[in-house]
Amino acid sequence: KYPPAQGLVLGLGQALGGHPIFGVWLSIALMVAAMHWMFRAWLPERWALVGGLLVVLQLGVSSYWAQSYWGGAVAAVGGALVFGAVRRLADEPTVPGAIALGLGLAILANSRPFEGLVVSLFAAAALAWFFFGRGPDYRHASLRRVAVPLLLVLAVTGLAMATYNRTTTGDAFRMPYQVYAGTYSMGSFF
Repeated sequence: KYPPAQGLVLGLGQALGGHPIFGVWLSIALMVAAMHWMFRAWLPERWALVGGLLVVLQLGVSSYWAQSYWGGAVAAVGGALVFGAVRRLADEPTVPGAIALGLGLAILANSRPFEGLVVSLFAAAALAWFFFGRGPDYRHASLRRVAVPLLLVLAVTGLAMATYNRTTTGDAFRMPYQVYAGTYSMGSFF
């Protein structure tokens, strides 16, 4: 019933290390790196390092996220990529920033789709504010450097999600969670 991102990470751990826990630990390492990258966009380097170390101490060693298959590190990677990219794109529209934003949104859509929608609305509002608050040169550069790569990443993500949904539910626009809720709950959520 759950989106595929966490299962993909666990499968990667199984394939690379012979046990799914290696996927959990890989997701924790990626989360710490992504959080530090995000902090560097918003904070001075010294405080970004402190923030990264706090993430390691709080979530990276003996937390529930680091020691179970149900943690939130995968979604945290997506959120960190989104918020780090938004800040960088506000300063300068670049293709790598747009790709990081797209990857973050893709991870959120495939790990925590409803919460990811809320995050994406905030990111879109912030980018629109920066986009319309600047001059025509910034808007033109943003269209070329940000909109095109971002739309490409999101199109590939949408196609992959539609394929996954169709494979598991028979309908490209019906998520497995919807089928689960319709089958096993007392009332329909959807």
